[in-house]
Amino acid sequence: MKNSKAFAEEVRTLQVDQDEELRSYDVSALFTSVLVDKALVLIRKKLEEDATLEDRTPMAPKDIVTLLGLCLNCTYFLYQGHFYQQIHGAAMGSPVSPIVCNLYMEDFEQKAIATAAHPPTWWCRYVDDTHTKLKKAYAQEFTDRLISLDEDIKWTTEAEVEIPTNDNSTESALAFLDTWSVINDDGSIKTRVYRKATHTDQYLNCESNHPSRHECS
Repeated sequence: MKNSKAFAEEVRTLQVDQDEELRSYDVSALFTSVLVDKALVLIRKKLEEDATLEDRTPMAPKDIVTLLGLCLNCTYFLYQGHFYQQIHGAAMGSPVSPIVCNLYMEDFEQKAIATAAHPPTWWCRYVDDTHTKLKKAYAQEFTDRLISLDEDIKWTTEAEVEIPTNDNSTESALAFLDTWSVINDDGSIKTRVYRKATHTDQYLNCESNHPSRHECS
């Protein structure tokens, strides 16, 4: 999923039946959980299967992966006067880490859905956060399957909660990408803005000396 706006437009087309539920999944510390060696094997396989690679670069997949491995395995940081090398996972802040982790998660989700006995009828992912629609009877079964697929990827999950409305009643909703997915009585979905409890309502001044992309966001 590209962003919150695209998600809100897409999720409004969803229909939740009485025997279904919305559930979100989140990977804990995604970047440092994706092992570099496993990611490099996957990326080389994808490059070798890419029929258009030669149109974009004269480099062979093995050379690209060699350079990528150099970037991913040479992460150092300074702490209390001592230099350390990161030896587990991709580095936070590296411009190549989001690409590598997204490719890894793409492969992971394809395996998870293809091998599940009762997969979700809706699966929407933004980096390490996933919004799903499952049959209630098989929600725990799929959760257990997801957790067991990769010992390095640790998942947390959240189910629907009851949130207050303007008329002092409640409605069932799931938080995802700064939105509430609110389930209407007829099973359709509407969206509302979601703010975490730590939200301060403070924003950058558009005339301040910050990069324009930060001000726009």
